[in-house]
Amino acid sequence: MHRAAASFALVGLLTTRGAAATDPAPSDVDERYDAIVRALDAGEGSAKLWWWGWTGILGGIVVGEGTIALATSNPGTRADAVVGTVGSALGVGAMFLSSRAGFTYRDRLARMDASTPEARLARLREAERILDATANDEELGQAWFVHVGGNAVTLAGTFVLWAGYHQYWGGWLNLVGGVLVSEAQILTHPRAAIRARRAYRDGTLELSPPASGSASGITFSVVPGIGGLSLIGTF
Repeated sequence: MHRAAASFALVGLLTTRGAAATDPAPSDVDERYDAIVRALDAGEGSAKLWWWGWTGILGGIVVGEGTIALATSNPGTRADAVVGTVGSALGVGAMFLSSRAGFTYRDRLARMDASTPEARLARLREAERILDATANDEELGQAWFVHVGGNAVTLAGTFVLWAGYHQYWGGWLNLVGGVLVSEAQILTHPRAAIRARRAYRDGTLELSPPASGSASGITFSVVPGIGGLSLIGTF
């Protein structure tokens, strides 16, 4: 009995030491944290634009189609508008159910204590969780069942128009328009966090900030030229 207890204690001690060994050195904690924050900052703009843009587009369709449904006296037109309203409302609901960690992380990290090595390690772990949640959300937004679900809603609405109201032209418009909007929403979903998480796990995420004047990328500038203005790209 004592030998069994001692064995469990030894296993627990080795497990604890193994877990502790996975923690980065104190000198690396801040570098890792800064690298994750820079990666989140780099993807923040596209994440915010995508979420607010598509929420606004779908919300606008809900308002527009809902107004038509309430104002018209034509049963076929009302059916078209109701189908559009319901489909877009489901899209808005899906947007609000999705994670917005990609552009709401600043306050969470700013509230965390960083006055001690232990606190900075805890802050790093929170940044890792945020990066992980953002990457998971990006993967979820492009999963096969999202394609299937979005197109299933479109097909259901189209079937209602065709079978229930004999609105064949409106049904085709709903089918084509719904598929195009759904696929465009999926294809434009940001992917920056997926790439950043992969690089972080592989150890290839740049830990040091780029040196001044050595930033990579493409920039454009407009300069006067003969006969007008010239657009110059820098690679």
